[in-house]
This record gives sequence, structure tokens and C-alpha cells, in this order.
Amino acid sequence: MNGNGKERLNVAYQAALDAFGLDYPEVFYIDVTKMVLMIYSTTNIFGTKYEVSIEPSEVGSYLVDGFASKTDVDSALNRLEAIKADIASQVANDDPYTKVRRIHDFLVDYIEYDSSMTRTNTRNIYGALVEQNVVCEGYAESLKYLLDAVGVPCVEIVGTGTNSAGQTEAHAWNYVMLNNKCILHQRKWWVIEEVECREP
Repeated sequence: MNGNGKERLNVAYQAALDAFGLDYPEVFYIDVTKMVLMIYSTTNIFGTKYEVSIEPSEVGSYLVDGFASKTDVDSALNRLEAIKADIASQVANDDPYTKVRRIHDFLVDYIEYDSSMTRTNTRNIYGALVEQNVVCEGYAESLKYLLDAVGVPCVEIVGTGTNSAGQTEAHAWNYVMLNNKCILHQRKWWVIEEVECREP
């Protein structure tokens, strides 16, 4: 890797973390802000060689605040698995559209929107399905987590949106694939969009 190797590695690292987080909401217990990409370089006449490792920051742990050990994480995962299994069993005989609608309705009725945005788990499935209080990202991750369990293709999208006051802000939502069309899902409404739709 020549020239701006460190910069390219940092960009690739961030892209990989972002993709992993969007694809695997069940790994909610890892706090990526506590991870540091360490890049060591050696230069000789043939070019520069980079060695890369991921290490904990000064805190010394990758775990989200509130999870101090593997036991804490396992307990949280068991609670989430029980909730997921219960919901999956309730919609097991439904067609894909009905599965999506029923899981959507469950999440809207079950979870409160976190207006404070200061809670530790306000952006993940634990905050949504156990603590029942999250922002849009928690809703989106929960929809993906539950639809993955029932075999309905779903991806989480992050970007910016315009709120009811006309202000631009960070936002998370989902695309769900039904009958080869992508359905845009935001917390309380659905729109069919004509976009290229592929299996996630």
C-alpha cells in the first residue's frame, strides 16, 4: 500500500465497523468507541508494510457500559433470544407481509421513544426489547433482528432525514424486501419505493 496507506486503512476500518454493526444488531454489547485501530508501518526500499491490530482504548474493555462480564452479556443474550423466539413463534404461519406488519405493530406498541437520548442502550436491541426505550436506531435494529429470525430480508439504513420541525438530523430506518420490491420502513409508516432490491 503506497502513499496514504494509514488514511486508507482508517477509512476501511470505519467502513467495516459500520457494515458489521448494521448487519449484526445482536452484537449490541460491543462499544466500538472503546476500540482503537493500531497501525504500525515499516518502510524500506520496496515500499511500506503496514501491520494492523484492534486494541481496547484506555478503558481496557470493549463492552458497552452496564455489561461488565461475559456473564452479563450471556444473560442479556438469553433474554433477547427468549423474546425473539416468542415473537417468531407467533408469526410462524403468517405470509411474509403479515409477518412484517405484525412485528412492526409489536415494536411500535411495545417500545417508547427515548426523547432524552442519554441512556446507554438507547440505540440497540437490548434497549428496545428489554428496556423498551430507544431512538430510531433501536427501532431499526430491532426490526432487522426480528425479521432475520423469521426469514424476511431486511437491511438497516443510516443517514439523515428531516424531522417534523423541518430540521435535518441523523436517522435510521429499514428496507424490507417483499415480492421483489423494497418497502421503506420508518417507525410508524410504510412506503413502497422503486429501488433496486437484492437479497441482503
